[in-house]
Amino acid sequence: MYRIPPINCLATFEVLARVRSMKKAAEELCVTPSAISHRMRLMESILQRPLFDDVDSIGNFPLVTGGLPEQFFQAFDALA
Repeated sequence: MYRIPPINCLATFEVLARVRSMKKAAEELCVTPSAISHRMRLMESILQRPLFDDVDSIGNFPLVTGGLPEQFFQAFDALA
């Protein structure tokens, strides 16, 4: 059985995938960059796969390929 990540992790992933910046995502979600990091680590742990490649020197997050962000965007759009 699959474990589903908490909704705050899913929402955080959606924002972070869209803005590609921990600082901008934190501002949009009204949380600290540390909270963003903790949520993404939890989500990666639950899904047992990396969501982002290494962070570059200015804190931007290149996405791991595989279409996962597009699937999340479509799912969030369907819920709206």
